[in-house]
Amino acid sequence: MTPCISSSARAHSTSSPSGVSKNAVAARSHDARRACTLCTVLAICAVSANAAAPVKFDIYNNSALALSPASTLTFPGLFRLAVPSPPSFSAELTTQLSFPRAPSWYVFSCELDPCVRVAFVWVDDHLICSAGPYVPPPNSSDGSQANPIYYRLGSARRSAVVRAHFYVSSKTPPNLTFSLQWCEAAAPSAGCAPAPIPEAALAPGLPPLEATRVALQRGLASGWGLWLHGDVLSIIGLPSSARLKLLLCRVSTSDCLLHVGSMHPAGALRVGLHAHDRSIAQMFVAHAGLNASVTVLGGAGGLSVLVEVVGGCAGAPPLNCSDFLVALAGSFAWAREGAVAAAPDGASLMLVPMGQAPFAVHRSAGGGAPPPPLPPNATDSPYVAAPLGAGAAAFAVGDGPPSVDVVRAAAAVAAAAELARYAPYGDLSEVAGGVQAAVAWTMVYTPSQLGPFPPVTRDWDFSRESTPPKPRAPKENKIPDPTRPTLTPQTKAARCRRQNGATCSLGGTTCSPRCCLAPAIATPRTLR
Repeated sequence: MTPCISSSARAHSTSSPSGVSKNAVAARSHDARRACTLCTVLAICAVSANAAAPVKFDIYNNSALALSPASTLTFPGLFRLAVPSPPSFSAELTTQLSFPRAPSWYVFSCELDPCVRVAFVWVDDHLICSAGPYVPPPNSSDGSQANPIYYRLGSARRSAVVRAHFYVSSKTPPNLTFSLQWCEAAAPSAGCAPAPIPEAALAPGLPPLEATRVALQRGLASGWGLWLHGDVLSIIGLPSSARLKLLLCRVSTSDCLLHVGSMHPAGALRVGLHAHDRSIAQMFVAHAGLNASVTVLGGAGGLSVLVEVVGGCAGAPPLNCSDFLVALAGSFAWAREGAVAAAPDGASLMLVPMGQAPFAVHRSAGGGAPPPPLPPNATDSPYVAAPLGAGAAAFAVGDGPPSVDVVRAAAAVAAAAELARYAPYGDLSEVAGGVQAAVAWTMVYTPSQLGPFPPVTRDWDFSRESTPPKPRAPKENKIPDPTRPTLTPQTKAARCRRQNGATCSLGGTTCSPRCCLAPAIATPRTLR
């Protein structure tokens, strides 16, 4: 086994001179190599003599697969290929895979570099391998020994698209390594021994329809929006993955609203208008006696955020708005890299996504004295905060502080334009707006999918670390009653038969599913 040292010696490069050089690779520190020795132990380099090799490997000088590739490498196969890499980067591997027999069952096995921070491997959109916080439970992935993929391809299509995404941190040694193997199983539970995929089974490029789909989904993954599935208050810009988390705090009690999911307690969140292009989204958030309207003007045209106290500060009963402040805390979502810094005067926040253009977030001018610092438990990230003493505050990405009145006027224009889209539906215009909002509010992004999509709920958990743990009620310490007989499954089944007859189902009876599935039941029906 020989570790890769240079791109020219181990893989054909189709990049410009700005690609990775031998000197850059050799300049890595010995400590970085020791950080993950398995990376170099597994590195057996594939050799490609021309750009028509079937496996394409695009390397991006950022951590979000954004902009254009900095370099492109090609490889003849998928077995233990090694890629000379910059300190931090993202990369995409693509190829086509032909099956020797179809229909048939296929099992896939990945050898992922242990130094990769986040990685995903798909075969025709079946997620077969992953690394990082998105690791699924054992034997739950498609293509595993317990769940092989059944390919039933027609005569016009006997190949599948293989795609892999890699997100590599700055602690990675000089070479990224990866292998994909397969085997054909005789039956779903028969099992098989994975072996290297023959190079003859691979082909370069993407089918035209697949290329069109990729362009569509990547085009959707752009602009500012409420992309994070676990937190409605997180505003994220794609593709940079810059995250601005909205915090609503009461100063006197050091109480901050830190997280709002779609399944938040009743009364704490009410969603409203949401344009399909994310040009406007409005929600109402309640916290510590304050009812705030939050309007996000996003999409491809930039970002402005307006926070207003509903009913004003002189309502009944009057509200001490000076006791509240709103803040945007900066970070980067999905383990992507960048730098965040607050201005010395606290009036703005600078975010610098790795390999992409920096930008600044400013708070609205005026509004009285600068707000006090956030409570220590509110956030560890740099932030920009604004007081709500005047009943409203605004934030915007740009060159200077926004005006609350200007942002409020822009919100009114965006809302009117959105409502005009529903007018052609006549009496059903309100229904049309509600249906669109329901879909738009569930449209989220996660790296485990190729592009944005609407799951069943925004609280759908896509990783082990995606949402804060939900509080659980403490279990009661019940003391066993020695005078109460223990019911065995057979006893429960007999009782079930006496109550519901020899057969039982979930419909029309009081028999529980556990009772119905007891072995003593004569002819249980299929439970759905």
